[in-house]
Amino acid sequence: MMIAQDGSTPPPRPAPDRDRRRTPALAGARSVSWVTVAVVAVMVVRPSLDIALTAFTMSLGPVQVSPGFLLNLLLLGLAAYVAIDAMLSDGRLQGALIAQTVIWLPFLVAAAIAATHTPVPGDAIKALANFATYAAISLLAFAVAPQLGEGRLTIVVLASGVVPVLWALAQVAVHGAGYRAEGTFTHPNILAFFLQVRLRQLLDQLVEEGKEPVVFTFGRRAHSYFTFRGRDVERR
Repeated sequence: MMIAQDGSTPPPRPAPDRDRRRTPALAGARSVSWVTVAVVAVMVVRPSLDIALTAFTMSLGPVQVSPGFLLNLLLLGLAAYVAIDAMLSDGRLQGALIAQTVIWLPFLVAAAIAATHTPVPGDAIKALANFATYAAISLLAFAVAPQLGEGRLTIVVLASGVVPVLWALAQVAVHGAGYRAEGTFTHPNILAFFLQVRLRQLLDQLVEEGKEPVVFTFGRRAHSYFTFRGRDVERR
């Protein structure tokens, strides 16, 4: 206890309100961490479950929904949580939230208005839910990608392609692919686009790290070999 020069005892200092100061930061950290884990889990598992998630449907009023529809609702819930957290505490995502709102809201409003005039309301509701899921994933990317970093994000993207690629190779090996392999997807075009995105992500990461991809090295050496060989033939 400290005593002042006049003999009086000064009032005690108020203890710092540590809980109040730390709550916003910790709340943001918790929200980002568990949202990131959930989104990463969906990214890794979802491509392998395309057929399973559309194997059966159930009636929900006028809409025939599949388990994939429930997964879309999960993503919408995660995006809604991220949006609310951005408005209340996480200022880092407020700019991304405004940008995504400006980009997606007019399109979703137009789709919702069109859904009220369609002769097939069930299909319109499912299409509108899919559009909303695309917007949700676009927002979640801004929340998850900075936490993972480019290196970890590349690993997650490549891990999501292991099962679809192995399944496609198995289809080719047992002649069960027909004219084109589908992998774990419902159409060969989905597999083709899926592989294109994964290869682009891998090549971008290698170039970012200053490493020349093997395909680039092979192409450059092959080009040099045939170029010089062609010159030798012309000289002869």
